Amino acid sequence: MKTSKLILIALLTLVFGACTGGKKDTTPATGPEPENNNKPIPGTIDTNTGEVVPGPATGPGTGPVTTTEDKTVSKAVITKFQEALKGFFDASDKGWPKGDCEKVAKSFLDLLKEAGGEKIASFPYNAGVAYSRCGLKDKARDAFKKSLAIDPSFPSAKSGLILLDMDNPEDFLKYEADLMRDSYAMQDPDIQYNLALAYFMRYSREGQDKNRKPLLDALRKALASSGKIPNDSLEGVRIRLKIYGLSILFYLEAEKRKDANASLARIFIGQAKDYFKPCVGEKGVKDTYAREALAMYYNAYGLYVLAQGTLGPAFDEFKKAQECEPDNMAANLNIGMLGVSVREPEMAIKALELVVSKYPKASEVKEAELALAVSYKVYAMTLQDMADHQFENKERIQMEIDRLKEAMKMGQTQLDLYEKILKGDNIRALIPKLAEITGGDPKAMQSALDKGEVTVKMIKDDVEKVKPRLETAVKETIPARLKDREQELARLSDADKLKSEAKSYFEKSRTQYEKTLSANPNDYRVAFNLAVLYYKAGDLLGDLKGNYAKAQGLFEKVQALKSSPKEYKDFAQKYASDIKSALVRLKENEDDKNKPAPAPAPAPAPAPKN
Repeated sequence: MKTSKLILIALLTLVFGACTGGKKDTTPATGPEPENNNKPIPGTIDTNTGEVVPGPATGPGTGPVTTTEDKTVSKAVITKFQEALKGFFDASDKGWPKGDCEKVAKSFLDLLKEAGGEKIASFPYNAGVAYSRCGLKDKARDAFKKSLAIDPSFPSAKSGLILLDMDNPEDFLKYEADLMRDSYAMQDPDIQYNLALAYFMRYSREGQDKNRKPLLDALRKALASSGKIPNDSLEGVRIRLKIYGLSILFYLEAEKRKDANASLARIFIGQAKDYFKPCVGEKGVKDTYAREALAMYYNAYGLYVLAQGTLGPAFDEFKKAQECEPDNMAANLNIGMLGVSVREPEMAIKALELVVSKYPKASEVKEAELALAVSYKVYAMTLQDMADHQFENKERIQMEIDRLKEAMKMGQTQLDLYEKILKGDNIRALIPKLAEITGGDPKAMQSALDKGEVTVKMIKDDVEKVKPRLETAVKETIPARLKDREQELARLSDADKLKSEAKSYFEKSRTQYEKTLSANPNDYRVAFNLAVLYYKAGDLLGDLKGNYAKAQGLFEKVQALKSSPKEYKDFAQKYASDIKSALVRLKENEDDKNKPAPAPAPAPAPAPKN
């Protein structure tokens, strides 16, 4: 029996998953999708085709050298080197305060003064990595140059210099031949990762074995050489999750090109679980580079989950990526594109507004603007529904609040049990409670311990791994969701305010659609969606008759555009016909209102007298 069966953490997906299963719908446009001629950024959802477009959400990087030649320097110097390295890892844990960058870099540079130290290129190289972690590029450049002055062929220092000024990850391939002249390049996981990333960029664009084979080779070498980095350090988390994330993205791309099966990525998904760290809460990772790697992995895994057709769990992974790197474009864009489908339009709005404002020149902004207009509309409809169906919505939200409270109680019970497991050695006495929480068989658990299939240490190690994420869920994620639901419940008490908010978001939707259409006048999706808004929400936007006329004109435009698919044209024709009928009825109602009131009937003649 595996330990994972003994130590089972509740995933609570029924609490957080808003929508799972079924065919994925990753685009906000009403109707089927057109062909896409503009390639989206790697690591995002292709909103035109509804396909996953895998790619990196983070760029290349450098890491410290963790070993040195013990034949060149004394054991005392090696001990000092290890102390400097410990300082590097400690600074990483603290998020690289600037003072620590200088201190760590100096500890490596001081080793050059030791006997034989002047011959060790890795000492100034590690100082350069420390400087670069705090954005001290000039000092990092000087340190890398010192390293190359000692060993002109040292590939890690060459790579460090290259990356200081490189914008496009694919450009790293220009230096491949030079870097690989020194066999040490095969032992540097960052060099191998950077090569794999560059080949992936080419492979995702061109395919072909000439890109696929060296990509796989570099990934294998990166994974093998990452073993030199301590597993329990954030550097270990950083490089391994980058490798695992890129591996997932490769297999997604390879399946699309029929070069491999995406299910092969499960190997890396299984291994990655040992390196998960929380990005929020008291124990949240502070190191920017480790957070970036976590965001990349969660985004890649979210795309993998989405490719399996499950929207809710994929959305949860994108949210984790956003927690680790709030401004991450890929994570925010993916949240924005899926938000409406998983009934989180408000979250989609925040994510898309960030993309539009922070990355205005990105090629994906057009898609983000369209998705933003749709999210405004859906959120307006949600608010309107809350106002129109107060009782039903109160009941639904109260049920969710009750589930959240129960989930929090369950999670706290698990945490209390985990504390007892970690503090005591009498695991056998805790098995009945463990079985009750996990739904396991206490006799089977007892038998596994008796036979040595599972040891107390194995159980404690598993608890150590899962406890931080459960703590984050119980102390951060669930309470935040609970607060949000309670606030929404309170909002239901004022129906008039909800209706006013709904109207403001309908207005925002119209403004966003009109702006997007102005920039893309021949995009049938924008024209169609704006027409539907004018038609369906014309009364809320004011001037019902005028909005009907605008909608009719746009539906006719959709029918006339050569790029419009048949489905769009058919819907546009039907809606245009419906609007004609509606305008006739409005005219008839107006005519009836404008008709002069009938003259009063003449008084009856008096009855003749007898």
